[in-house]
Amino acid sequence: MGISFVHTLYSQINNVAINSNFDIGLKMGFTGGCDCYNSFHENFISGQSYGLYIIATQYANQNQWYGGSIGSAGTAAFIGGAVNNFFGVDFENAGIAMEFAGGANSVYSPYLEGNTVNVQFDSGATGNM
Repeated sequence: MGISFVHTLYSQINNVAINSNFDIGLKMGFTGGCDCYNSFHENFISGQSYGLYIIATQYANQNQWYGGSIGSAGTAAFIGGAVNNFFGVDFENAGIAMEFAGGANSVYSPYLEGNTVNVQFDSGATGNM
């Protein structure tokens, strides 16, 4: 794993590059605490199976993603948790660009190109936009 967020609050992650040598580029939402209120600005996150993996629990909420790119040969962004927001993020050349597993997550003005599937909603994914 490139980066593992375990109960990380109110942090800023700016201009970080995580290459695709890892199975998962960044994982968050671990049981027992909150990975919440973090801001991600202009990062490049990539992994073999998942670029970003937000576990489908209530432990990753209110994270903000601004610009940058999230990619993977598998799923670029597995979006669990709740009320995570993505603004102008590039999801490109992935098997699945965005897979929603949580609720009330939002994506604004994404760039989608060269994906096999752009958006997938799993059972139980409600209120996403």
